[in-house]
Amino acid sequence: MDLTIAWTTLSSGLACLDRIQAFLLKENREDYRILASHPDNSTSMPAEKPEQPEKALVKIRGGCFGWKKDSDLAIIKNIDLDIMQGELTLIIGPVASGKTTLLEAIVGEARIISGSVELTVPEEIAYCGQDAWLLNQSVKENILAFESYSKDFYEEVIEACQLEEDLRYFPKGDDSIIGSRGISLSGGQKQRVVSRL
Repeated sequence: MDLTIAWTTLSSGLACLDRIQAFLLKENREDYRILASHPDNSTSMPAEKPEQPEKALVKIRGGCFGWKKDSDLAIIKNIDLDIMQGELTLIIGPVASGKTTLLEAIVGEARIISGSVELTVPEEIAYCGQDAWLLNQSVKENILAFESYSKDFYEEVIEACQLEEDLRYFPKGDDSIIGSRGISLSGGQKQRVVSRL
């Protein structure tokens, strides 16, 4: 009996060491963003401030971003973007079009393949990522989340979360397995699957 317990403990320890080694062998993360000076941060105070064109807080030129080194796998290609101070900027698009990747590129988390990202005030930028807790089960089981099935309530949730169109594209509808941590879903789909909670 003691030998069985010792073997279980040893195999668990070896698995932990493998995970630590995999983490240590990952490539170093580089911050590719360029910090530009903000016109309001100038130390000299001239008597009369000359008119200057407003500088973008975030400027992307020719940006190609993704999650792999290979440029053929870029999720966003050749994007130019200016985000100006005091303006409302919306990022909209269909499911899995790269909205989350663009936001993560602005904060330096996505991989840059080409182009540049220039920030004027990086310390004032925050990003709250979509980190949904999902089971490696079907869409339906994730929506129910251990609750008993009620047809009326379930259909109400599907409609409220605007999942009807998504379910039409899944191979087995709401019986499709979403994979570990929802790997087969986009960021927005993950949020809508768990939003009933």
